[in-house]
Amino acid sequence: GDDGVLVFRPHAQYISGMSWDSSIGLVTSSYDGTARMLDVSASMWQPLVNATSEELEFSAMEYDATHTRLVWLATNEGELCAVDPRARPANDGAKSSWAVAPISVHDKKINTVSVDARAGASPHIALSSNGPVAIYDARRIADGKKEASKPLHMLMHSKSVQGAYFEPCGPTSRLLTTCYDDFIRVWDGLAGDKPSCPLRVKHNNNTGRWVMPFRASWCAAGSSFFIGSMNRQLEMYDVSPGIAAATCLFRQTSDHMTAIASRYAQHPTLACCAAATSSGRIHLFRA
Repeated sequence: GDDGVLVFRPHAQYISGMSWDSSIGLVTSSYDGTARMLDVSASMWQPLVNATSEELEFSAMEYDATHTRLVWLATNEGELCAVDPRARPANDGAKSSWAVAPISVHDKKINTVSVDARAGASPHIALSSNGPVAIYDARRIADGKKEASKPLHMLMHSKSVQGAYFEPCGPTSRLLTTCYDDFIRVWDGLAGDKPSCPLRVKHNNNTGRWVMPFRASWCAAGSSFFIGSMNRQLEMYDVSPGIAAATCLFRQTSDHMTAIASRYAQHPTLACCAAATSSGRIHLFRA
């Protein structure tokens, strides 16, 4: 519009994932069984996959720009699949053309998909669900290896894990998990044979029925993360490699934020963080 804001409705149901990449634009996935890609210059949406005939509901999505160049999609039924954005169907009603056909990797809904995108990192993909977080070799799955459906690691948690994300940068492969057992964990050594959990942060993660679950999110530079709180605050914790215990760097609030923030994203270059609430508002905080 004239105010510079464009509003799109590319999906018929709840959007489960969005991913920006300079080479392909904006990719989105939805519980309606579709994934689409936005051509920003033309303001046009192009279909990537339409799995409505296969009755798939996409619960999470991640674009792997580092290893496989695939859009990874997870489902409500614990399946993982992938499409190649360079080989999308020509029309909206086209049958799904899978780069990786749906395979069962969990017995419950998959909440998040995360790819270790660090330069030189192993092609690991993490899936969070009810209980353990499973770590797979994304390249082996994409190549159709018989042993690909067997996880490299299972990171055990006592309750449901609502989020599991690889650190965006750093010397080692670290994973941040948010669990209903009221702990946020930082796992390390995922590239080796014996992953460890050197840091645990006690945090009230039980948001109740009417608030979306918390999902701790890495800062753009790594070493620290953001998370909301039941006190309607945005919190930031230092979890730098080698420290003995995590430290809360700040707790910010605003009279304008009258609801609990459950989703967060930091600007890639600026000291600015966006916090989204279940009331449909996004609040911007500056460091």
